[in-house]
Amino acid sequence: MKQCLSNHVIERHRIAHTLGPWKIGKHSTTVVSEHQVETTNKRHDGGVNDQKYYGGSLIGESILRKENAALIAAAPDMYEVLLALAFLESDTDYDEVIERAQEIVKNIRGV
Repeated sequence: MKQCLSNHVIERHRIAHTLGPWKIGKHSTTVVSEHQVETTNKRHDGGVNDQKYYGGSLIGESILRKENAALIAAAPDMYEVLLALAFLESDTDYDEVIERAQEIVKNIRGV
């Protein structure tokens, strides 16, 4: 998916979450990232970065509805769109941000 913000805006407002994209993992009850998850326990990650088992690094598991998993997986993209709306640099960017938001909604709904 296309990024709708400049890198300097994204970096200035980055929060300490595991980078996206997030997606539903190998097991349909999991959400994973392609990026390694940094855990609060620096000595042991509890297996969350077992990419072979999960199909990525584990963000969440035991998500019993696929609709909830799709919504959770879209969180980094939704945050990016929220930032884009909050920091629009010109009126011409508005249409691009709305298009991006519509893409995310379609992906969540599986359209």
